[in-house]
Amino acid sequence: MKTADIKFDSSQVIELSFATIKEGMEQQLFQDYFPKVGPIVADLGGKSLGSFTVDAAASKIGTPKMGAFFQWPDIEGYKKLHDDARFLKVKPIRDETLAFFSNGHFFNVEADKTIGFAEGQDYALVAEWTSGDLKKITDKMPLVTLRSAMDGNYAPSKLHVCVWDDAFAALVSDGKAIAANAPDIYKFKLNMPA
Repeated sequence: MKTADIKFDSSQVIELSFATIKEGMEQQLFQDYFPKVGPIVADLGGKSLGSFTVDAAASKIGTPKMGAFFQWPDIEGYKKLHDDARFLKVKPIRDETLAFFSNGHFFNVEADKTIGFAEGQDYALVAEWTSGDLKKITDKMPLVTLRSAMDGNYAPSKLHVCVWDDAFAALVSDGKAIAANAPDIYKFKLNMPA
């Protein structure tokens, strides 16, 4: 079984983004936009840690179909990207391909942590708004816990990456977060690097 390691670096900020691609626009996003934006992100100190497909979600932001983790030296690097003339030139390519997009959600880890993701394995991304929410759902320990790095339009107090547990299934069945303070849950599989 193929695996991919992601290192969550405690000296960096981790950005979480979500998206849904418009049907038929995958080629434009993956073959036109990403090859152009990747070097710009790298010039500003950022890098992609990995992307994932979202198979089910109960979330306050909707039901995205994909997501990604990025790493930045600091939030300022991310902000510089959005002011960079090179990025502003290619941004319309991205925007044209997406039916839904939410990014700029920043987190930190307390200590460096490397996670080995297995190909085809289901994982849960649990956005905890109230401390202790995860323990109410499952007794399994998260693979990594990230803490919110800033207030924003999507800033849960903690973000846990867990191996999928059937206890999560009932919570994502209708595609909506159960209550205002209920955790958001995303069932995902990591996309394996080529």
